[in-house]
Amino acid sequence: MANEVSYKPGLWGWINRRLPVETFWRTQASEYYAPKNFNFWYFFGSLALMLLVMQLVTGIFLAMFYKVGEATAFDSVEFIMREVDYGWLLRYLHSTGASAFFLVIYLHMYRGIMYGSYKSPRELLWLFGMIIYLALMAEAFLGYVLPWGNMSFWAATVIINLFGAIPVIGPGLVEWIRGDYGIADARSTASSRCTWWRSRCCCCCW
Repeated sequence: MANEVSYKPGLWGWINRRLPVETFWRTQASEYYAPKNFNFWYFFGSLALMLLVMQLVTGIFLAMFYKVGEATAFDSVEFIMREVDYGWLLRYLHSTGASAFFLVIYLHMYRGIMYGSYKSPRELLWLFGMIIYLALMAEAFLGYVLPWGNMSFWAATVIINLFGAIPVIGPGLVEWIRGDYGIADARSTASSRCTWWRSRCCCCCW
């Protein structure tokens, strides 16, 4: 198959001899062997990828109009909703897409448990998936804090204070995560700084 592509004439053949796009497409997609027992439960990995791309795209556009700060974050969200063309649509796609993303992830995990995908020899794949899941939960928390409304403030207060239950290092860890002695502007600024990290982490998960 590779030789068949390599000896094709013209520009497309020249490209494929140096970057085997067509060979990759054939071996991984169009002619990839798939068992006949595929069913509904195997769709959720692809759905999760689709929702992840939607989150990245809508998040980038929302970040263009978001302003960092205790006094400006909520107002910038209101500006997106009321003044930016289709800003309301972007925000609702992003917020509702986050909920849909986790719903699909939970169904994907359920399928893995139901079919025993965590068993030998796939234990490492399952463990990597759990690490990605924890990273996604952290990203979702940071996104929830960014609008800096009343719900954002109390979500940050409750969730960060949970780390205070860890013996010995708990109080210091809480202060370190906050970036201050209390939930204030530093928390919103730190969350905004993490926007770039979230995008890159999502790309790594992909």
